[in-house]
Amino acid sequence: MENTNITDQDKLSQAKKRAKDKVDFISHFLIFVVINAILIVINLLTSPNSLWFVFPFFGWGIGLVVHFFGVFVFDGFLQNLEKKFVEQEMRK
Repeated sequence: MENTNITDQDKLSQAKKRAKDKVDFISHFLIFVVINAILIVINLLTSPNSLWFVFPFFGWGIGLVVHFFGVFVFDGFLQNLEKKFVEQEMRK
């Protein structure tokens, strides 16, 4: 039988972790926007014929998209998977 007893402390801990993850993503996004804006300006002022800013933009953008999916899409899936593994270990 599955143990579904979750204490208020567990709920609070999970809520704090999710909130921190969301704040961390927002910080990551804002830093991405600011730094890439600076890189675009530098690129356009120094060498407008060679648009090198696209390389860090897309490279970092891939990391940002992965971070987004980890925080907003797969978080519930990973939490359920973790609970399942904990329950399996507790039965041993």
